[in-house]
Amino acid sequence: MTKAKIWFILAFCVAIGFAVTVAEPGVQVLSNQLDTISNGTFVNKYLFIITISLGVGIFLAIAAIRFVYDISLNKILIFSYALAFILVFISPKEFLAIAFDAGGVVTGPMIASVLFSIMLSMSEVIETSNPLLYGFGLLALVSLMPILSIMILSIIYKIKNKGDVNYE
Repeated sequence: MTKAKIWFILAFCVAIGFAVTVAEPGVQVLSNQLDTISNGTFVNKYLFIITISLGVGIFLAIAAIRFVYDISLNKILIFSYALAFILVFISPKEFLAIAFDAGGVVTGPMIASVLFSIMLSMSEVIETSNPLLYGFGLLALVSLMPILSIMILSIIYKIKNKGDVNYE
């Protein structure tokens, strides 16, 4: 597979992951609840949606790289969960519950049905991949990235506000 094809696949995965996550009803509900409860002072709901959507798109691209280069699911999950574990200690505690809720809402009907069909079709086209084997673990990858992306956003907020917990 040429580099141009791989870049196209990665860009396609990020775009589809972003679009499907924005359309996910659970993401919309969570962002509206967060905005309502905090009176818009915690995190801008559109920034929240964009952060989650980019995270899912990036991890969808990582899943595609996994198909193309035959990378073990264990390696990706161990690295990702280790990163999440480290970020739990660095990110502000006010964001932790929101981050884990974000991981749960991305496993709704839009993402599960659309992304599974796209990724399984993609793995079927690639000669070296097994669609049944590579479909396994996709939801684990997709649900982990919103957790990481929201915790990274919280660290950026923390740095921006110099450790102050007032996130206006």
